[in-house]
Amino acid sequence: MFKSHLRRPVRRSTFTGAVLPHSAEHTRQRTGRCIALVDARFLGWLLQPTVQRSGADAVPAAHTVPRALDAALRQAGLDLDVLRVYWYADVQLTAPVNDVVQRTVLDPDNDGGLTLLRAMAADIAHLANARAVEHLLVVSDDERLLGAVDQAQLSGLSVHMLIDEAGADFERLAQDDPSWARLLAQADRSVVLQASDRNALAFQGQVAAPVEDPKVMEAAILAQLQAWWDEEPESQRLDLHDELQFSRSIPQEVDRQLLLRLSRSLGHPLTWPEKKVMRENVRRLVLGDDYTPFSSRPAEPALDN
Repeated sequence: MFKSHLRRPVRRSTFTGAVLPHSAEHTRQRTGRCIALVDARFLGWLLQPTVQRSGADAVPAAHTVPRALDAALRQAGLDLDVLRVYWYADVQLTAPVNDVVQRTVLDPDNDGGLTLLRAMAADIAHLANARAVEHLLVVSDDERLLGAVDQAQLSGLSVHMLIDEAGADFERLAQDDPSWARLLAQADRSVVLQASDRNALAFQGQVAAPVEDPKVMEAAILAQLQAWWDEEPESQRLDLHDELQFSRSIPQEVDRQLLLRLSRSLGHPLTWPEKKVMRENVRRLVLGDDYTPFSSRPAEPALDN
C-alpha cells in the first residue's frame, strides 16, 4: 500500500538507531518450518524506496526471493527452513520458480489491495488451522492483516514481518505511518532486509519511471484535497474535525479513500513524502485554526506488543 495497495517509494533517508523493540538483540535462536507470504509490489518498494517504478518493473524477480529471505531470517536469529513462498502479484510469473507459488491478484491501484488482502488473510488462516508450519514470514504493510495475524498467533504460530533498516526506526515510523507501525508491533520479530540481502534481489525490468517535480506534485495533491473537502457534507466535516482534535491519526477509512483517490489522479502510488504532504494538509484543511504541526506536538508513546 506501498500501502501495499497504495504505497510508496521515497521517504526518510536517515536512520536514527531507535530500533523496533523485538528486533533489537536476539538472544534466542528459533528453529522450525516457515512459509513466507510476500506482497510482491511492497517488496519492490522495500528494495528501492527512492525509485518510482510501475507495471511489471515494480515487481522483483521471484526466483531471487527465497535465498534473500533465508539470509534475512538468519540475521534475525531465526534458523528456519522456508518451505515455500506465496507470491501475491498482478504480474504473472514468466516461468515456474522452485518453491514459489503464484497468487494472482488485481493491480492494487484498481481495487485498493482488497484481492491481495483477502488472499493473504485466507492463506494465513488456512496455515494456522492446519498447523502446517511453526512460523510465518509476512511481507506486507497492510494493517488490515492484523486480525489474521493475531488469530495465527493465538493458534500457536510465530509471525514475523520484513522491514528495511529505515523501517527499524520505530519511533519515527509510529509518527509518520502509524498504521504500518501497528502492524509491525504485532509481529513476534521484525526481520530486517539488510543491504547485502537487497543486493541479491533483482527486478524483472530495470526501467524506472521519471520522478516528478516535488513542487508540481505537491500542488496536484493540494488541489485534489481541496476538491475532496469541498465535496464533503457539513456533518462529516464537523465529525472529522472533532475526531482529529483528539487524535493524531486520520481515520483509516478516510486515509485509504484519499490514498486511492490521489493515486488514481496522479497515476502512481504515493511516495513517502507525498503521503506526508497529503496527511498534514488533510489536518490543515479539517482543523483550520486548530491545526498544530507535528513538530509542535508532544511525542506519542512508542507502541508495544
